[in-house]
Amino acid sequence: MTAFAGKSVLVTGGGGSIGSQVCERVIAEGGRRLTMLSLTESGLYSTEKHLRKMAGRTEIVPVLGSVLDSCVVERAVTEVDIVVHAAAHKHVPMCEQNPVEAIKNNVFGTETLAWAALSAGVRQFCLISSDKAVQPASVMGATKRLAELIVARAGRQHTQENGRSRFFSVRFGNVLDSAGSVLPLWREQIRSGGPITLTDERCERYFMSIPDAVGLIAEVIALRPEGGTFVLDMGKPRRLVDMARELMAEMGQTVEIKLMGLRQGEKMTEELHHGGELYPTKVPRVSRVSDPALSVDVDLLQALDLACDECDREGALKLLWEAVC
Repeated sequence: MTAFAGKSVLVTGGGGSIGSQVCERVIAEGGRRLTMLSLTESGLYSTEKHLRKMAGRTEIVPVLGSVLDSCVVERAVTEVDIVVHAAAHKHVPMCEQNPVEAIKNNVFGTETLAWAALSAGVRQFCLISSDKAVQPASVMGATKRLAELIVARAGRQHTQENGRSRFFSVRFGNVLDSAGSVLPLWREQIRSGGPITLTDERCERYFMSIPDAVGLIAEVIALRPEGGTFVLDMGKPRRLVDMARELMAEMGQTVEIKLMGLRQGEKMTEELHHGGELYPTKVPRVSRVSDPALSVDVDLLQALDLACDECDREGALKLLWEAVC
């Protein structure tokens, strides 16, 4: 069962860690056309260069631009069967320091893309979400939760518009060796003689490799679900301190571990769902979440958009938390 064979696919964030792997999957499965949308010129260039070596018959269309730019987005979704929306600001401390930009990109970029896809008659829209969207404690998590709600709203709208489009979210935890993840940082710290910086000895996270995550995302898309939120089975959460010690052993070096404490927006542990029931799917290691709160206040969303346009940091933060609480 393939997700992308013969399809025209748009991947946002195509120059990033997850997005570029999704692009590879589209080509490997024989996608008809691959459109990569990315705000990062260098990432888009290097990914396109790499993909053209393996493209076969897949047409590759690189698009440089933002998911916030409606003109760019409307052009990118033209004659597209499947959208995989991986573009997002994901670094928790960076989003805490730049909340308005995080809200614009993660929330209103998703809204712009979702409604353009609905208007263009895109058959499937898959939002790549995060475990940080569950009981969010960070700006990044709150924006991803609101993005899930926007996608759910677009999914409900499709029955009124054309009855064909399927909008859903796939949620998972940390991805090993992705851009901005902890392992590349620790390797650099070990090579320079330490110390390794760590939040807390009790801190735990879910981890999955990039190929593993992308493979399961593709299998969810192949299911052609009607909508909803899906979570990937990532096994048991791992203590970060154990991973740091394993990495030192792997590299044959021992350095000091320096505990820094939790930064703003960080949680000691993460969750994959809000406590509702999990329903099995035809794909092993993928479950559908019973989510009772898949609605968004449209007036509040408009007020949040205005606050961002006016660069009202405090007002935007207040409205963001109101929207997801």
